[in-house]
Amino acid sequence: MNSITFTLSYEEAARDCDPVIEAIAENPEEKIAFYTELAKHLPEKTIIAINLSTTLPGPFAQYTGRPEKYLVLHFANEIWRNSPDTS
Repeated sequence: MNSITFTLSYEEAARDCDPVIEAIAENPEEKIAFYTELAKHLPEKTIIAINLSTTLPGPFAQYTGRPEKYLVLHFANEIWRNSPDTS
């Protein structure tokens, strides 16, 4: 616990990150705003990992600045049957 630091600064939080685990509520506008700002501060090596249960993940990858390093764990079963196509 002593090594955990809290900050509101994207620059400070992203400095030298290997992984980032995003846990924002499933509000598309908030996620896009977060990824867009965070992408400005992350080192190239950083991987972004998230969990989604009610939202399809594909549309968010482009806002991360590293879609090839955007990992999603999807807990909902067959969510695509109940969601509009957002690809």
